[in-house]
Amino acid sequence: DEEYVGFIGLITTAVQIKNLNLADVDITGYNRVGGLVGEVKDVPTFLADNCSVTGAIKGSIFTGGMFGRLSGTVSNCHTDTTTVAIIINDDSFNLGGFAGSAAGATITHCYAIGNVTGNNKFGGLLGSATDSSINQCYALGDVIRLPRNALNTAIGGFVGYLAYGCQITDCYSRGDVEGREDLGGFCGYLVQSIIERCYSTGSVPVPFADRGGFVGYRSTSVEAVITDCYYDSETS
Repeated sequence: DEEYVGFIGLITTAVQIKNLNLADVDITGYNRVGGLVGEVKDVPTFLADNCSVTGAIKGSIFTGGMFGRLSGTVSNCHTDTTTVAIIINDDSFNLGGFAGSAAGATITHCYAIGNVTGNNKFGGLLGSATDSSINQCYALGDVIRLPRNALNTAIGGFVGYLAYGCQITDCYSRGDVEGREDLGGFCGYLVQSIIERCYSTGSVPVPFADRGGFVGYRSTSVEAVITDCYYDSETS
């Protein structure tokens, strides 16, 4: 049940990481697991630029190819990792090819290539995002559900769960998506956030509920805006 696992486990003060490339990592943990940083904890002045991670990442909660949990600013970074959920206490959530979770983050010109295998709230780039801005980023890997689990909710080719003040612009995803509920080619679950000029091309199977070629579940009770976005209707 190890927590804060990564090249750097936990960052709590203003730090800049630049021009760092980590190759062929093999990292396993439980909570807050990332190839570069396990968690950047509430540090709006954190900066990462021109960094990369390749290899394999395994974790249960808040697990990502580069960051487990992220705040601050990240630009020109990428991952080529396989990110796989480990089920502990019958659950696993917030897994992403780039970051498991982003809160109060600005992410620009970043991408994730590898596949993500998860349970709840997982996506090709981000497992979940709140109060964040994501611009000109993309995800190419497939997003695959763990077959033994019956839940599999909030799953997207780009982001699983997007909520509360997020804005995504000029981004795309191309991986296939698997799951059961709240399943979308780009975003699985969308509430009180904005998506502009984005697209997805991966296949989306028919699950039990709330499946969409672009967004699986879109809140109608609070603002959820989608503008100038599209998906490939032949594959999704």
